Amino acid sequence: MRSFTPPALRVLVLIGLLALALQGFGPFRLNVDVVNYVGFAEIIAAGNALDVVTGPSLLPTGYSFVLYLLAEAGIATPFVFVLLNVLSVAGALGLFGLVAGARLGQHGIAVCGIACIAVLSFVTVKHSLLAISDPLYMLLSFAVLALAERHRDRRHGRRFPVILAAILCLGAAVWVRTIGIALIPALAVAWLAAGGSVDLGRLVRSRMFLIGALPVLVAAILMLWLLRDMTSYDDVIAGLIQHRIGDSSVAGFLLSHAGWKLTELSEILLNLPASRVPASVRPLFLVGGGMLALLVARGLWLRRSRFGPAEVYLLAYAGMVLLWNHRDARYWFPVLPLLLLYLWIAIEGVTANRLFRIAALAWCGTFVIVGLAAHIHSASQSLAGRDFGNVYGDGTLRQLYRAAYAGASEDGLPPEHLRMLGMLRRYDPLARD
Repeated sequence: MRSFTPPALRVLVLIGLLALALQGFGPFRLNVDVVNYVGFAEIIAAGNALDVVTGPSLLPTGYSFVLYLLAEAGIATPFVFVLLNVLSVAGALGLFGLVAGARLGQHGIAVCGIACIAVLSFVTVKHSLLAISDPLYMLLSFAVLALAERHRDRRHGRRFPVILAAILCLGAAVWVRTIGIALIPALAVAWLAAGGSVDLGRLVRSRMFLIGALPVLVAAILMLWLLRDMTSYDDVIAGLIQHRIGDSSVAGFLLSHAGWKLTELSEILLNLPASRVPASVRPLFLVGGGMLALLVARGLWLRRSRFGPAEVYLLAYAGMVLLWNHRDARYWFPVLPLLLLYLWIAIEGVTANRLFRIAALAWCGTFVIVGLAAHIHSASQSLAGRDFGNVYGDGTLRQLYRAAYAGASEDGLPPEHLRMLGMLRRYDPLARD
């Protein structure tokens, strides 16, 4: 174990990120969100930026403006999209190291180990190769947290520039991902609480907490109401809930929703999508998700007397994701290092027990093996070249990629696939050859 020093782990992290960056030379990976982000960028390029910003949309448009700028610079290619993502993840992990080191006092090997595990997560592998906003949001959110921690450090006298930088990063984060509003209470704690943290146990027992929580709740509801004409979230959430309840019952809806969220967390813990295992095994994912939820909750609880920006942000972010009635482990990607950190805090004190230590090492070994398999599988897809459509996803886009890369007939492609075909020919050099 002595060979796994922080420098060695940093090298492993860099190798993993480099392996992802090199996959940018492969085909342009499309899905629904990629098409929407690129579509917004093309609307902006057509001179209709105001329509994108003010029109109702489920996706924020900040990332689409980045894609637009890349297109204007003539460098909008799959490699640049992936490189931007990889650099964002690298920057986010570096900032995470500052947050974890300065705020939580974790020693180097733990922080570097968490970064290494994060790079090996299938969630990181999959979504770093898509032109989506998550990696950029991850960078911006950890920039806000790092600036919040710097603001707490009384050794730095000039604090106004730090506050201004944090506000700018917060605005950019919300523009890229709406869930960035979870950073607002984190900054509030850093700026308003004595010492930049609160004693959660004492706060909850205080009457002033109940008195102060009410106006905050009213302000949050009022903000959502004022923004109702600029987003489709309210319609989507109401429609989903009505649809789910209509298909079963209130109890069935709640059980289904809880099952989805536990499955997401279990996919994070096991580093394995539930879709990759037999249906008969999937109920066990509920157990894994419950274990991760309890362990992260324990890690947060152990920090209750020093609840700072990182803890508040993770709590606010997790609350929003747990309420969102969709199932996708991608939602946890931007806070993956924090989940792993509080998992580490939860188990750090019990690893002296031999049984727990063996279980922890077995989990780490399994996670690494599955993560390496995810990297290899993804690389094999990127190296497939013109046969990419045969190995990508569930085969839904097979005919589309054959038309783009192998000159197959476009006849029979639905209108949405024809739109995607145009994107491939505009951005992917392989489709233009």
